[in-house]
Amino acid sequence: MNFIMNDQKNPDIILRHGVSALSIDEKVAWIQLFCHCFKKNENQAESIFRKYVLHGDGSIFCFGLVDRKIVACYSGLILAIGDKNIFLSTDTMSKGIMVNATVRLGNYLYGYLSRGGVVAVCGYPNENIALIRQRRLGWRMAGSIYPFVGVPLLWRIFMKKKGDAFLWSVIRPPNGFFSKPPPFVSLLGRSCVYGGSLLSLCFTLAAKPPGMFFIRIPSALIKPKKFGYVLLCSNTSFLEARITEAIAELDIDTIDVP
Repeated sequence: MNFIMNDQKNPDIILRHGVSALSIDEKVAWIQLFCHCFKKNENQAESIFRKYVLHGDGSIFCFGLVDRKIVACYSGLILAIGDKNIFLSTDTMSKGIMVNATVRLGNYLYGYLSRGGVVAVCGYPNENIALIRQRRLGWRMAGSIYPFVGVPLLWRIFMKKKGDAFLWSVIRPPNGFFSKPPPFVSLLGRSCVYGGSLLSLCFTLAAKPPGMFFIRIPSALIKPKKFGYVLLCSNTSFLEARITEAIAELDIDTIDVP
């Protein structure tokens, strides 16, 4: 897919569906916006951008413009849940120049997604963004994922088997990290261990301990990630039940960090 959407009614908002739909200038603008908002350098921003490259046509970018310059962006990934699709919000960025950027881009993007058959938008927003999404975009915050570390050499014992949860899965690079991986650390995914070796420290994010020999890292060291969502379709009772089921099983493959 290489879809470019410019709306005459909203000339200050443009939508790009698929990485291949981005111009070179738009990718550069995304990188620069990420560096500005998250205080990262260009190499770090390029590493984070890999998630969109890995998902190709499933990546969506909704840009906000002021004086024809990109000053805000709401981007994320379309992922499968059973025979349906959800949209995982991954990066919301703004220079503060466009008024109500998050709400305006969100409403525009959600309308596009709904028309395309996407049934829900979800993600792990920080506290400030979560409040905006709850009050202005109809989100409900429910559930969290917590950091866990496996006891060396023992964590593989008594691993809990995953149930048939209504989960989506983010495509990860071989080492599991979109950013630079720390030395001697592996990531425990839903069906594999990313990177590392037998002697690596095993780290993961999950709604509950993945096994008996996993220790939850204190919130003072690493804060849990709060999960939220908004439904875009009319059959809400079925989806509410399935998403409630998913919330109890959230894992590192449902989020785009670390």
